[in-house]
Amino acid sequence: MEKTEDRWFSRLDEIFGSFVREEWKDFLAGCADDLVLNVRGSAGLATMVRKPQIAEWSHSARELADGTFRSSVCFILVDENVGVVILQHELERDGVSFKYETVNRCILREDLIATWFAYPMNMADYVAAWGIRQGSEPQPV
Repeated sequence: MEKTEDRWFSRLDEIFGSFVREEWKDFLAGCADDLVLNVRGSAGLATMVRKPQIAEWSHSARELADGTFRSSVCFILVDENVGVVILQHELERDGVSFKYETVNRCILREDLIATWFAYPMNMADYVAAWGIRQGSEPQPV
């Protein structure tokens, strides 16, 4: 890795570390003001979350999982100014533990996350974790 990639690797580790620990002030300081998180789940349409709403969006996932939702950083890859961060998510629903991973593709601009796309790595794991019925209609955010 080049020096710039080392710096961006460390920066993504720092930023996403604060995200999974829910240290919102530090996390948001690592995001560009115009950041819009593009999240894909089981619905055909993406959920768009602006920087000021990211903490609230994350908190809503924890509420849906009755406080059992937790995340951890599993893997980071950096190539030039593009980073890929794999997050593992765990939750309990009806006494059963579930895990799934998301692929988070970010573009860095001046040491800040400027773009962020999040996708489930395995849709079947994601659907099982959240108890999504096949053919469910997406709900508005």
